[in-house]
Amino acid sequence: METRQAWPCGSAAALFVVLLLACEQPAAAAAGYAEPESGQAKPTSVAKKRTKTTAKNRLEMPAPALARKVAPNSDSDVVPQKSLAELNERYGVKGWNIPYPSYQDSLLQDAGGWRSALASVGLGFQAYNVAIFSNNMLNTPTQVPSTFPPCTARYAQASGTLCAGNQIYFGQRPSYISTPIVSLTYDLSRWGVPDGQLIVSGQHSISNDAAFMPNLLQVAELAWYQTLFDKKVEVKFGYVDNSHEFIGTFVGSNFASTFGPSAAIPIELGLSIAPTPTFRTTWHVTDTIYVESAVQRSLAITGPTGNVVFDEALTNPTGLNWNGPAGTRMLSISELGYKREASPGSPQTWARLDVLYNNSSFRDLSKLTTDPNATRDGNFGATFLLDRQLWQQDPSSRFTAYRGIYGGISVMYASPEMTAISQYYEGRAYWIGPFDSRPTDMISVVYARNVVSHYLADVTNLLSSLTGVYAARNSNSVTASYTAHLRPGLWGTLGVSYTDHPSFAYFKTEGSSLSFLASIVANL
Repeated sequence: METRQAWPCGSAAALFVVLLLACEQPAAAAAGYAEPESGQAKPTSVAKKRTKTTAKNRLEMPAPALARKVAPNSDSDVVPQKSLAELNERYGVKGWNIPYPSYQDSLLQDAGGWRSALASVGLGFQAYNVAIFSNNMLNTPTQVPSTFPPCTARYAQASGTLCAGNQIYFGQRPSYISTPIVSLTYDLSRWGVPDGQLIVSGQHSISNDAAFMPNLLQVAELAWYQTLFDKKVEVKFGYVDNSHEFIGTFVGSNFASTFGPSAAIPIELGLSIAPTPTFRTTWHVTDTIYVESAVQRSLAITGPTGNVVFDEALTNPTGLNWNGPAGTRMLSISELGYKREASPGSPQTWARLDVLYNNSSFRDLSKLTTDPNATRDGNFGATFLLDRQLWQQDPSSRFTAYRGIYGGISVMYASPEMTAISQYYEGRAYWIGPFDSRPTDMISVVYARNVVSHYLADVTNLLSSLTGVYAARNSNSVTASYTAHLRPGLWGTLGVSYTDHPSFAYFKTEGSSLSFLASIVANL
């Protein structure tokens, strides 16, 4: 059991600083919150409300300056970003509840007309990479002491076993992850399917901490998307990663903001962070109110290590496994949301309530002392998240109203009888567009508290005199970070995070962590 950041991973601080100093970011070039020129599509803050005139990814974050011209190589390569926006609307990956990396905010954009050429035959192409690095800067052990037994279990690291030399939390020693994802879309609207899209994605993850993210090469998504009833209803089904389709845990809805949230409860309940068979619908009741529901095959709750992320990769290496291990069944999730874009004098608001139920077999933590192998069918949980713009920095225009200071809270709960981390609380404050010259950068401070199931903690501490393993009853962390939009298609984040119990099962001399964080998100 570990306290881990929303993403792990790596990029050098020196590279980040060099890029930040070298890349002058004009206000209109920012991809996410920049002020467009006259007549352009309206950007919003955390999300863009859905209207009947667009089939974009629903509930998007602020759009980039859609009509700004960029010159990749020569005057002949100058491409109006409005064209990129139109391409992205039809061929960009659809379905996330935060903006998918867009064509406008990409390194290659449409240089030489390559995206336009693909679009002429109905194809869209997107590729991005998330690289994250973390390292504890305190003078504390970088591994489990040699006084513990040697690591003999096959998946000792993945299960967080306290054995000699093992790493038990991400960043205990220098830790990284790099995950490139490549997506190809096909426009089904040319065959009469409203806003229709076929999505095929693949991913390759490389990490030196298998417990956080195992190395894998697999299908990331294989799905069909379309709308019904004049865009009032969205349908998506296939092999889908639902962690990006529900709840919305990224600070400021910015996919490039990789640090802060450490909420594990939805994943513990089986919500897919890897592709699983899914059928999802979204009903846009009004321009601001929506109801979203899905049924999916659960993650591998009862896998060999107890780490649902690792066990899913172990038992589903291709990403196309229809069934999980024995006892793996179905998760249902429903989200009721209210989402209003920022406009002059009207702050952005996003509130969402999710209820989850999984009828798979879960380990019964309440019977650890009497029957350690006991299981129980069915587990439930609920989450509530609220983000609100507290101050508008520039309310003079509907194109700049997103800038300002925001606050947000998260509350999550699951049954302590079957869930190792049963409660999660988060408070966050963030400032989007703090500087006129960098209107899409973001400063954030996030406090997070995880509460461990008292059933699990009690048994672990009862045996600690024999095992040398102790269990924290809660973990608290504070993370501060700065996310810079270095240029279209390139984001960098630097941060620092303090955690009092970086792993929930710990040895006495483990200590707290003060981690240096860095990440680079690149979108081709």
